[in-house]
This record gives sequence, structure tokens and C-alpha cells, in this order.
Amino acid sequence: MSGLFLVFIFGFWLTIVFSIIIYVTPKIARPMSQFFIAIAIFFILLPLPLVDEIIGKWQFDKLCAENSTVHFDKKTAIGRTVYLEKVIRENIDNDWMRMRSAQWRYVDEKNGELVLSYKVFSAERKWLRLSESGYPFTFSGGCQPQSPPSNRESFAEYGIKYIEPPKAN
Repeated sequence: MSGLFLVFIFGFWLTIVFSIIIYVTPKIARPMSQFFIAIAIFFILLPLPLVDEIIGKWQFDKLCAENSTVHFDKKTAIGRTVYLEKVIRENIDNDWMRMRSAQWRYVDEKNGELVLSYKVFSAERKWLRLSESGYPFTFSGGCQPQSPPSNRESFAEYGIKYIEPPKAN
């Protein structure tokens, strides 16, 4: 159903773009200039509804490249036993997209010291939300480290033993 809605919206936008072209180009004296102006208007206006994603993708990719790593000290982490302390969720200020981060914090079972952490990022459309999810149309809208530890076996690759968090009283 949302696919049909998107086709309708795209058709509506194309109608607006062509209406603007038909309105503007006859006011230009030379026919050859009319053609080039029409092409320019078309390629400027057509992607306009996605400008938030075009700029937002660039910002999101930069954010992911700078922050998508697993943080731990190999020297002190090896041989320790950890559990998931908490996931800290934050909204990231951005004018073009809604961006959020979730920091996964794993602490030592004995002293509660932070041993390993990483962040997962997500992005949603801010302006033109045409789907229920709000995820971008032109990119995935999510990133995380290449291979974050997520189960006992993947923690073992880091030389760390993972246990379930202790039950709260």
C-alpha cells in the first residue's frame, strides 16, 4: 500500500515540476535557451524532496565513519568477564535527519569498570516522512561497528567472557 502511495507522490511531484517548467520556459526568448533552462529546472527540482536525505546521508556517513568502532583496551580486557551494564540512547542534534545513537556498555563483573563499548547509529527522515518507519529512501539509515560482539562466541574472539547481567533486587 505504501508503494502505491509513493508512486502517487512521485507522480504528483513530477506534475508540479513539469508545471513549473511549462510556466517558466515560454518567458524565455530563444527556443534553444528554453530547452536548456527546462532541463536545468528539471534536474534542480526533481531531487528537491530528497534534499534532506542527500545532505543527511553525507552527515550520517561521516558520523558513522568517526564513531563506529569497538572501544576496549586489549591489554586490560583479555581474560575478564563482562556483562551488559546498559544501553545509553541519545538523540543527536541535526537539522536534516533525526539521528540517534545507542551506546552498548559492557562492564567487569567484579568491579563494574567499563571494559568494552560501542555505538550503533540510526537515522530517520525529518521532513517528508512518506512511510510509517520514517527510514530514509536512499540509504540504509543504520550503522554499527564492522563486527560488534553480540554473543558469547563473538566476545571470545576479543578474549573476553560474556555473562548475563546480574538480576536487580
